[in-house]
Amino acid sequence: MEERPFTDPKSAPTLDALHETLGPAAAFLDELLVQTADFRRAWSHSKRGGWLDKVHDGKKALFYLIPLHGSFRLSMAVRDAERDTLLGEPALAALHDRLAEAKRYSEGWALAVDVTDAASWAVVRALVGRLIALRR
Repeated sequence: MEERPFTDPKSAPTLDALHETLGPAAAFLDELLVQTADFRRAWSHSKRGGWLDKVHDGKKALFYLIPLHGSFRLSMAVRDAERDTLLGEPALAALHDRLAEAKRYSEGWALAVDVTDAASWAVVRALVGRLIALRR
């Protein structure tokens, strides 16, 4: 596992600190914050992985945002019906193999996607938008 930038359990990341650490990927984070403005956010810390931000509807997580150096990762559990729908979405073709091979847990199919550049952000933006629509 790569070294995580925010490991101090006494200090949750601020937006300024996230921008500094993410670099150019911070612009994609800003877009994600707008896209998910109707969801709640809750930062939590783990000894092993540092800080992560749970984006949720009050009950279930939409995804967990994990800040990295120069990028960020979204980790999520995709439900059975969602997975079937997402596998048929042309805009998500870049994720089809990973979704098809994902490991199944009680919460759903485990999927983690990194946002490193405009191309990866385009796919992740489409994924998050589709998940929001499916869960409403």
